[in-house]
Amino acid sequence: MAAHAKNLDRLAAFTRAADIRRRTMEDRKVPAADPASAVDQHRQEHEQQRQQPGPGQGQGFRP
Repeated sequence: MAAHAKNLDRLAAFTRAADIRRRTMEDRKVPAADPASAVDQHRQEHEQQRQQPGPGQGQGFRP
């Protein structure tokens, strides 16, 4: 039984730590209403580059 209680204590500590990390990340989020942020702009540019193949980048090798 002692091992069971010890495991429950470890699980509770892990859960508390995960909750703290989640809250911290939520507090750091940039409001979605600010489309001019540098991170969002960089992400949009990156997504556009991934969606549009450049010169010489077609569907790949086809036998």
